[in-house]
Parts: sequence; structure tokens; C-alpha cells
Amino acid sequence: MLLGLSGCGKTTLVRIMAGLERRTSGELSIARTDGGKPLTAMVFQEDSVFPWMTVEENIGYGLRLRSAPGPDVTRTVGGYIEKVGLTRFAGAYPFQLSGGMKKRVSVARAFAADCAAAVREVSLARGALAALHSGAVPSDPAGRLGLEAH
Repeated sequence: MLLGLSGCGKTTLVRIMAGLERRTSGELSIARTDGGKPLTAMVFQEDSVFPWMTVEENIGYGLRLRSAPGPDVTRTVGGYIEKVGLTRFAGAYPFQLSGGMKKRVSVARAFAADCAAAVREVSLARGALAALHSGAVPSDPAGRLGLEAH
């Protein structure tokens, strides 16, 4: 977790970690064990779902981009749709979702991409993952999301 005062550079550091900005000084090292996986996936504070894609298509985007086999995409996407509590909305488009549901799609897409690290801003984590904390969504026994329902 990265905490700090407003304007101290938290978002900038997260964007540098995700490869979206270049550092101007200092060093950043990220240990990497699996060179075949993308290094990071970013979940932004603002809406970042593709409006022309369904929930299912949005969550599977990273896997399809990497040419993952169809059955793997289907299984992975289905699992994350269930984990974030959007099973009934798998075929829905973003305009049919609430703001919180769109955040959950973004979080699921980041984890489904199976990156070495998922990067998200702290203020987003509280709202977007509320369903996981509330117990309304099954816990993650494999520890992939790093959260358990209480």
C-alpha cells in the first residue's frame, strides 16, 4: 500500500511502476520471475472499460491480446466474473452498469491478465473491491486477489 499527502507523487510512482510514465530521477527495480507474463496491469481511478465491449470481452481483453487459447480465456474470464459478482451482467455493456460495477470489471481485467503485479491506486481499492470485503462475493482461496470475505 502506498500512502502519502495529496500531491506528493503517489499516482506518478504508480504510473512509473506500470510503465506509463518515465522516471526523471532515482531508481525503480521490480524483481521479475516470469518473463513470459506482462509485468503489470493498471487499474485507473476513472472509468477505464472499453465502451464497445461487454463485461466478458473487457475482462478477457488482456488474455486475447496475448493470444491465450480460447478455453483458457473462457475459464479465466468466467472465474473472475464470478469473483467480482457480475455473473448476471457478463453480456452487459458498460452503459448498462453502475460506476461500482465498471470498477469491478477493471479490477477483474487486471487480475485476469495474469501479470506479475497488478497496480491500483489506493483510493480505488476501497470502492472497487467492496463486494469482496463484504462477503457478497466468494473469497479467493488461491490468494490471487489477496483478499478474503469476512
